[in-house]
Amino acid sequence: MAESCPIGIPQELRRKCNDNALHAHGKAYVFEQRVSVFCRRLTVLKWLGIAVPILVYGIIASFQLSPGWQTGIIAAASFISTLLLVLSVWSLAANWEQQYSKSLQAQIDYAELCRLYRELGTSTLLELHEYKAEISRFDSLMEKADNLAMELRISDEEKRMGMRAGLREFRRKCAGCGEMPTDINSTACNVCGNFKRRRI
Repeated sequence: MAESCPIGIPQELRRKCNDNALHAHGKAYVFEQRVSVFCRRLTVLKWLGIAVPILVYGIIASFQLSPGWQTGIIAAASFISTLLLVLSVWSLAANWEQQYSKSLQAQIDYAELCRLYRELGTSTLLELHEYKAEISRFDSLMEKADNLAMELRISDEEKRMGMRAGLREFRRKCAGCGEMPTDINSTACNVCGNFKRRRI
């Protein structure tokens, strides 16, 4: 039996909305993972930059250490500080702060687009011309979000991870493996698997 289509809205338009909602959800998930990674990196970098000097001062001030111990602690702190300096230069060269802020914006944009397309896909309150106008407006927003995503360079691996997240959210079967994902764990599928989730 063919699916019913309320208020005379062609089924292909509703399907387009649902497809776009799925893809938007997947990309929102990808950038959510990136935001988590950059947030952890920046937090560790800032925390160590403050904690190491305070820890060294606290140890030397609190304990009556021999000059040899003091020299050793200062030397260790100097080594760690050098590593932190290298890490800080790396973060600046790789634009961690900018990557974090842009990834956060992309996550917000795609999450909102997912909501908009999803609601439109089930809407029964609009006439056909209004429905098409809303799709056109959302498509313009999607194009803008996709331009930012292109700038941030989503990898093929991340695209597969996003596809799995979208398929799971919308309870759809994968076109590659024919399975309906129930988790975000990677599989051998070249459509919704073969990815690694970054932790750091």
